[in-house]
Amino acid sequence: MTAAPPLALATAVWFAILALASALLGWRRPAFVPCVLVLVDPFALARYAGHTTITSFKAALVGALVGLIARGATAWPRGRAAAATPVVLALLVLATAATIPHAAFRAPAVRETLKALEYAAAFAVAWWAARGQRDAVRPLAAACGLAVIIVALAALRDFVQPQSGVWFDGTAIVRLAGPLEGPNQFAAWLGLALPAALVGIGTWSALLAVSLVGGAAVALTLSRGGIAQTVIAIAGAVWARGREGRRLLAAAALAAVLALTGLALWTHSSAGLSHVGSFAQSVDAGGTGTRPILWHAALAMARAHPLLGVGAGNFELLLQRYGAPPGVRTQANSLYLEAAADGGVVLLLATVLAALVPPLVLVRSRGAPFALAIGIAGLALAAHGLIDDVTFYTKVGQLWWVLAGVAVASVGGGSTSSPSSAPGTR
Repeated sequence: MTAAPPLALATAVWFAILALASALLGWRRPAFVPCVLVLVDPFALARYAGHTTITSFKAALVGALVGLIARGATAWPRGRAAAATPVVLALLVLATAATIPHAAFRAPAVRETLKALEYAAAFAVAWWAARGQRDAVRPLAAACGLAVIIVALAALRDFVQPQSGVWFDGTAIVRLAGPLEGPNQFAAWLGLALPAALVGIGTWSALLAVSLVGGAAVALTLSRGGIAQTVIAIAGAVWARGREGRRLLAAAALAAVLALTGLALWTHSSAGLSHVGSFAQSVDAGGTGTRPILWHAALAMARAHPLLGVGAGNFELLLQRYGAPPGVRTQANSLYLEAAADGGVVLLLATVLAALVPPLVLVRSRGAPFALAIGIAGLALAAHGLIDDVTFYTKVGQLWWVLAGVAVASVGGGSTSSPSSAPGTR
């Protein structure tokens, strides 16, 4: 990953404007705060300031928090659905922080703790913004649809300047990564944004456009876990919409057929589709190694430090001590193995709870369609975590916790999300 450049005047002005605008929205129109967070999430524009980074998302999040506090909209979430998520997020923060004192490299452990705090803040801000707002879900669905199209179009640059690719059966294949950190992360991000958009969009033309563009983008990531996640999440959106899901299903099926057909034509062979359908390991062009190498090292770290691990964020820095070849430096390609290596059984338990409790609460709440769709998407993301650690990268984690916050608010009756009330639906 390329290091972020230092903070300059132009980007400082942009962050200040974004924070001010978000503060005003939080104060006057809180329902639109999650929309801003979703739209800026993929385009971090990260800049170093001291020992940390400032991003567009962080600037918008802090501004929105100030605006919501000024509005007096902050309160401790009540009810089973609303209260369970802050508890598991607090456990995740504490479990991550507990690894700091003994970590071989403390700076990454502090960074991971702050990341967990940021996820908690993203959930809280989204929940506060959507609580009591009857129009919170529909603009968020539109923002997710717009973000899908913008990010997918931006990813077309990868065909000119590839960021990631694989050799499979003697064929070099470009994998779309877009403004995300890699193709697996891009697919996971789409697997959250797509169902959020499709469950709340009310017009056929918008459904078709988002399905086609998003479906093609997911297919072209060649991410097996990401494609499976997205298929499950879209099926959840179809189920959540009920009768309206029939035309959504038709649009999604058409998108999948066109995307896969285009993929086969683009590769001029069956290599791309064969890669997706194969369980064989393929070495990424970035030299990040294979899952057997990374998983073996993660298990070795967990066995050597079973209670509190080697320290949050330390996995990639200690790989060579646990059998990885020189030059391999990356995350564990498994959310749960990364947690076990970094924080032992304590962080692993907290990670499992944070991954499963919020979506399970949403699915079992029998609340609004948006909540059901996001709950199923969250379970699909948790399953994807078995073979990829996509929430290690903040753009995926930030999007999930913003969507979860709005979904939990809709369960509590704070916002309505019935597709039948959306413009253009009859």
